[in-house]
Amino acid sequence: MVPVVAGSNPVIHPFSLYSKLDLFFYNQVSSFSHFLNQNIHRIFLIDGLGALTTSLFLLTFAQFAPFLGIPSNYLYSLSLYAILLSCYSLTSFLKQPRNWKRLLRLLVYLNILYCCISLSVGLYFINTISLFGIVYFLSEKCIVLGLAWIEWQRSA
Repeated sequence: MVPVVAGSNPVIHPFSLYSKLDLFFYNQVSSFSHFLNQNIHRIFLIDGLGALTTSLFLLTFAQFAPFLGIPSNYLYSLSLYAILLSCYSLTSFLKQPRNWKRLLRLLVYLNILYCCISLSVGLYFINTISLFGIVYFLSEKCIVLGLAWIEWQRSA
């Protein structure tokens, strides 16, 4: 730390922005963790709504397949998988079963399988996929894998 003399302007350390961002993200993760701890079944709700959102995005992108660079039939297939995942997650949330850890572990595997399938589709069309398509698929994978990591921790 830089010492501050009375009456002078403090020198801002170049990495202070990073520490503020670290603190911000830590607080966000902590509040998200607290939200989940209030009712562990909420993670199924979050996953189900996320999968539903993904399927809606994919159905919308299928209408603009040339812009994305992936044929619409592949986007429809990925959307169907996301809808099935959404049904599984939302059903698990509504039923709130006692064996939720086993169901959550299965959901982790299904999410990872979705990521592998959609990354395979992206790699298959690597010569035609647009920059928008690359950004969308990579950012979606980061979100899904981040959620799968949280689910994995909760199911242990």
